[in-house]
Amino acid sequence: PPFCPSLRPPLRSLSSLPPHLGEKYSLLKVAVCLSISLPCALACAGGFGAAADGIAELLGLPPGESLTGPEPAQGWKEGTRRLWEALVATVPEQAVLEAWGAEVPSSQALHYEDVRAGAAAVAGVKGAYQKFLKSMPPYPAGEGKKGSGGGGAPAYRGRGVVITGGVVKYWSGAVLAFAAARRSGCNIPGELWILESEVPRIPPGAREALSRIGVEVRVLPHYPDHLLGGYRAKVAALLSSSFEEVLFLDSDSIALQDVCQLFEHPTYKEHGAIFWPDLWPPTPAPELFEITGWDPEAGLKVTHETGQMVISKKRHWRSLILAAHFNLLGPKLYYRFLSDANGEGDKESFPFAFLLSNETYHLVPGQPDMVGVHSEITDGDWY
Repeated sequence: PPFCPSLRPPLRSLSSLPPHLGEKYSLLKVAVCLSISLPCALACAGGFGAAADGIAELLGLPPGESLTGPEPAQGWKEGTRRLWEALVATVPEQAVLEAWGAEVPSSQALHYEDVRAGAAAVAGVKGAYQKFLKSMPPYPAGEGKKGSGGGGAPAYRGRGVVITGGVVKYWSGAVLAFAAARRSGCNIPGELWILESEVPRIPPGAREALSRIGVEVRVLPHYPDHLLGGYRAKVAALLSSSFEEVLFLDSDSIALQDVCQLFEHPTYKEHGAIFWPDLWPPTPAPELFEITGWDPEAGLKVTHETGQMVISKKRHWRSLILAAHFNLLGPKLYYRFLSDANGEGDKESFPFAFLLSNETYHLVPGQPDMVGVHSEITDGDWY
């Protein structure tokens, strides 16, 4: 249709923001409409092949040339397979999880109405947590002895950018996010992780466009979507990725500066992890501390925006594995206990796991800002 936007203006405009913005911000969370415009742009521009060529041109790649990265560590797939076998074996039966979830009120009720979760649910989740602490899978190795830990060389290698999402809303945004990261000067390899059920939803041409900029489309382990779908896809992609050091981005996170430099920042070298703050104060439910045995006075002091994270898996394996447990038991349970009044989700599962593991991370100073135009039509809303 004639109203379709083209791919190039959004990329060019994002790479030429006013200097005062470029100095202050390294990442921008864009509105959904920007990612939704991409499939329309691809159709109008003559298909995915033309889009791939346009992205390559913007990045200064000669015709037909693609960005390439190092091969994954030998035995990476086998090490990851063993890891997920061990993790999934720790998850209670779905019927049990549903029974526990039925005893947990909504996140709003937990906070505003002071309604508490049922004792049986809290005891069940606590028992699963204590059992998990005794059987946490070790850092995987690619080849060698049997078991989740394996033997031989580590299963992960190098640095890379990881994004999740296989439906059009997310993979189209991922193309833009990866392209913007490349445009910023960050040329490390990338991986887009999708569910097995989402494989048919990504056209071959979209894979070609991603391949041209050094991004592999990879499929999460073969388990029902209710185990690894939704918010849980984030930790699943982090653990399954072939990279040892990961810059995770949501598909609506646009790089304004060279995000590769985050790996070289002194705070990352010191802590091995960087998180960003969110807008609200933390309001975890009391049940969270009853389950984990953690002192509420020593809880998280801020909320976190985990649409972008930099993590060394080797240095923070215990925290990531614990975050995986919180996510595998997330819906109607940890997602409500962790976030409480701020709604349900996975984002506090990562920093809280760091806290419980006595591992440190760098929190980017200062609060995030809103960039946009205030609506005069609907008072109080931002667009």
